[in-house]
Amino acid sequence: MINLRILKSDQLGHPRPSVVVRRVELGSTVMSLSSDNTVYIDHNFEKKDNMRLVAEKQPIKGADIKMYRKKDYDLEHRSEKYVVQRTVSRSDGRWTKRLQVTANETYVVHFSKKGAFKPQTKVIKV
Repeated sequence: MINLRILKSDQLGHPRPSVVVRRVELGSTVMSLSSDNTVYIDHNFEKKDNMRLVAEKQPIKGADIKMYRKKDYDLEHRSEKYVVQRTVSRSDGRWTKRLQVTANETYVVHFSKKGAFKPQTKVIKV
């Protein structure tokens, strides 16, 4: 797990990095890059609501969202000790919190909810 260094939260309760050195824009998504080379990822990664959980136009509440380093995931290292960050989806299918990860790495985002849908993954490069 990555230790969060948080001073305060924004108006929506999202953690803010202790020091923002610069902002990185990827398409329509702006990510904060802190002095310790970490970024925050959420359902808006790459574009608005890109990773929002919806099935047949209905949002999925309570889905588990786990982030793994791709190199670990490819080696089938999927136990809890390999989960870099995790969150769940709200009633609107959006994530309850942003996930703090190291920049310049490739991750597998794993989405699951028993009885609702088959587990799915998305590979992202931050």
